[in-house]
Amino acid sequence: MSGAPKVGMAVGALGAVGLLLVAAMGVVFWLQRDVQDKAECGTSAAPGVNWSGCRLLALSAERADLRGVAFVQGAAPEARLRGADLASGDLRGADLRRTDLRYARLGGANLAGADLRGADLRHARFYDADLTGADLRDARLEHIDLRHARLDGALWVDGTRCANVAVGHCLGQPQTAVVSAGDGVGRSPTAIVADTDTNTGKSTL
Repeated sequence: MSGAPKVGMAVGALGAVGLLLVAAMGVVFWLQRDVQDKAECGTSAAPGVNWSGCRLLALSAERADLRGVAFVQGAAPEARLRGADLASGDLRGADLRRTDLRYARLGGANLAGADLRGADLRHARFYDADLTGADLRDARLEHIDLRHARLDGALWVDGTRCANVAVGHCLGQPQTAVVSAGDGVGRSPTAIVADTDTNTGKSTL
């Protein structure tokens, strides 16, 4: 009979742990629901729009003004965003596979952990953007501007893992070369930066 209280205490402890787990799951669900409730998935492209967590299939917003857009953990595979302005946008963890981002402006944008596999990034400007841990495998990068962009731990076009501290260059080496269009589709983990005017220092893209 002396063991009965111990068994009861053990059952009670397990019950308490179970209640804590249920409560934790409820908090996570509430946080996710809160993000979705605040999102504006049906809203048209506009500066500062909140598309976080939204799944935007067949998105077409070429040359749209999306400065400051929130698209955290959103999904827009194969989106058409050529020439769009996404400067200072928050695109952490976004699914942008095979997206057309040619000539897009993403200066200062946060794309940490974003999935850019197979994306067309030709002539896109990522000046001072955060691409930490982003997946760039099989992306097209001719004339991309990566000056001052963070590439820490990113996956390069050939699957090479970039250096832990990589700014403007996958291997963390100094930015000294301007890569030609022909080299942009190569598989070397070399930085590809915009052509610059040696007199003004301005990009010539």
